[in-house]
Parts: sequence; structure tokens; C-alpha cells
Amino acid sequence: MSGSQLIPTNTFATQSGNIALSLLDTNFSQVASFLNNPNNYTNYLVDSGGANAYVVTFPTGVIPSSYTAGLTVVMKVANANTGASTLNVNSLGAKNILTPSGSALSSGTLVANAIVMVVYDGTQFILVGGSVSVATTYAHTVTVYASGSGTYTTPANVKAIWVRLVGGGGGGGGSATSNASQCSAAAGGGGGGYAELLINSPSATYSYAVGAGGSGGSAGANSGTAGGTTTFSSVSATGGSGGAGSGNGNLTNCFTTGPGGAGGTGSGGNINATGGSGGIGQLNQGAVTAGGGGNSVLSGYSQINSVGTSDGAGGCLYGGGGSGAMVLASGAGKAGGAGAAGVIIITEYYV
Repeated sequence: MSGSQLIPTNTFATQSGNIALSLLDTNFSQVASFLNNPNNYTNYLVDSGGANAYVVTFPTGVIPSSYTAGLTVVMKVANANTGASTLNVNSLGAKNILTPSGSALSSGTLVANAIVMVVYDGTQFILVGGSVSVATTYAHTVTVYASGSGTYTTPANVKAIWVRLVGGGGGGGGSATSNASQCSAAAGGGGGGYAELLINSPSATYSYAVGAGGSGGSAGANSGTAGGTTTFSSVSATGGSGGAGSGNGNLTNCFTTGPGGAGGTGSGGNINATGGSGGIGQLNQGAVTAGGGGNSVLSGYSQINSVGTSDGAGGCLYGGGGSGAMVLASGAGKAGGAGAAGVIIITEYYV
């Protein structure tokens, strides 16, 4: 019981003769009040110990003098366990907490803020049922890698990870210098590929690498370079291809510059997707536009260049292709936009 026991004043032992019924009513009303209060029929206690060494204390007035078979404790766990664990009730000494099969608890059996029930069997406490988390059900954390390579270490007590990968975007093409009767408009780079994978019971570590964005083609009829491949263990998302550079076209003619960079591809995931292709550069009845960069699953398209002589725009995060450069009459050559870097997003689930 978690409530203090209410013991009526022993008026009968000190009385002689007739005893007023009002005294009897007063004492039994105290007993009835106690029996009718549901809070007095639970052993709900809050743990004040550390991980693996749990401690609970009954309130004043409810003091077990020794461990007795059948003693039941409903406990709110303060810290998740990392291995074999004990419970100490009212400083009577630490006793092992075992599973119903008699095994020591494994890491993560007890979850922080969970409410658990244990019953003393005369030797140790037995965990009844599982660990029911109140505050940490569906708890998760997120790790993001936006560049570089290395080793990912799975956090303690993680039950599953959801990994999403995007390859680097391809760079847009560059445009050549033009004279008074010429212009040029280059193609955009392709968007990075995409893959995602749910891994249950993940390994302790995984190798990873994030694909860099491709470089835009330098000023002149120079193509952009491909974006890098993003990997997480055996899952990968290749980068988008670079967009074609543009030579000069006559302002009085219609022309197109291509191809736009192809989108990258995903592999090894539960879901694999291809990035969008970069747009082509074109002149149509005096209107000149450079190709926009292709999108990835996690990015938008980069801006289509149609405002005048300028470098291509950079790709949108994450994994978007760079747009092509554009040069109007009598303009100097311009460089294509760089592709955006890829990304790895890892969602870690603890329950």
C-alpha cells in the first residue's frame, strides 16, 4: 500500500461501562475512509537509484521490516538499464531483478520513465510483463551527415534505424563569350539519387560517406562535373551527372544546348529513386534560357536562368543539380552553378 495506514484511536480499551456510539462511529469512519481510498491499494513508487541499481522507498507508515515472498512493487524507472540489475526496497538490501525465465535483464529491458511491476519470490524480484514506457514510447533521435566520411556508431539501446541517403547534385554547364549577334545558354546538372532503408537490430557501427556536389563548368563551353556518391554500408545513392556546356548560337536562330545532366540512382534500400534530369539551354524566338538543375527527392529545382548574362545558380539542398550559365550578346563567358552536396539522415528508434 502506498498510503499511510490510518489506525483509529483505541478508545475502547480505556473506557468502562457504556461507550457512546459516537465514538464507535468516529473510529469506524476512519477505517471506512481508508478502505474506500483506491490510492491505498497500490505499491506505486518512484525509483531514486541509478541505472542497474534501482532504489525505492515506501512512505512513512508503510515500512516492510524484511523481504517477504509476494511483495509487489510498481516502479517508475528513472534510468534505462544497461545490463543485469538490482532493486533495493527501504534499504533492506539489493536483490536481483530477473526475467520470468530466471535470466538477468539485458540492456534496454527497463526504459527510462517506464512503469514496471516486480514481485519478490523469496529470493529475488521477478519482472512481471515488459517495460511499458509512458514518456518515451516512439522516442527517437536524428543524426545528420551533410559532408565528409567516417564511421557511424549506433547509440545505446537503439532498436532500429531508418537511413535516408541523397547523392550529390551535378554541376551546371558553362557558357562561352559571345559577340553582338550571338548568345549561349548551358544545360543544368542532374539531381542526386535517393535510397532509404529501415534496419532492425542495427550493428554497432557502419561506414558512411556523403557525396559532394559537382562543380559547375568553367566559363566557356565546358560541362559541369558529376556529383559524388553517398554511401551507408551497402546502401548507396549516386550523384547526378553534369550539364553540358554551351558554345555560341546566332540570335536570329533557334537552338538548344544539351543534354541536361542525368539524375543519380539509389540502390540497396527498401526504396530507391532516381534524381531529376537537368534542363536544356535554348533560344526560341529571341528568348534565351539556361537549363535549371534537376531535383532530388529532398530538394527543389534550381532556378532557371533567364534574366541575362550570369553564372548558373547553385543546386538546392540536398542533392539538387546546379543550373547552366547564360551569356547574351557581347557578353563574357560565365560558369555553371555547382551542385548541392548530398546528405545522410539517420533516425534512431529506442522503442
